[in-house]
Amino acid sequence: MPCFESWWRCCGRPSTRWADAVIYNYSLTVPAARPETNPAVKTMLLSYGIVYQVELGFPPGCAALVHVSIWHLEHQVWPTNPDESFAWDDYTIRFTSEEVGLITPPYVMELRAWSEDASYPHTVVCRLGMKKPQPQRVGSWLGRILTGSEVAD
Repeated sequence: MPCFESWWRCCGRPSTRWADAVIYNYSLTVPAARPETNPAVKTMLLSYGIVYQVELGFPPGCAALVHVSIWHLEHQVWPTNPDESFAWDDYTIRFTSEEVGLITPPYVMELRAWSEDASYPHTVVCRLGMKKPQPQRVGSWLGRILTGSEVAD
């Protein structure tokens, strides 16, 4: 199974130990008057792990006319309600309250965006923080259930 150590190795970075976390940064330029039915898409190549932090940056001038959502496969992950999107002006939203695991390939997410602004293109930035999954402790209640051991009261 791929791990952060192999990710670091393939990218030419030191791999003397597993990385505890990595940050991915992707930009997407949204053309003017891009309709919601045909959004601009950026495939974000990630690695095996847990997405623990999300940041979306909207530059000055967007005037809340640029809409962004983040997808995994054909499921909208953020915002959670599928009929909505993020849209701001000169603001970066950051949240860490929700973790999403990418533990089976493909390790990709998509940034999808559209613009109601008919005059100017805008570039939004997405940063995803990922960490390696923590192994299940041998003595934990979940570990005992999964292995068929009795759960102590």
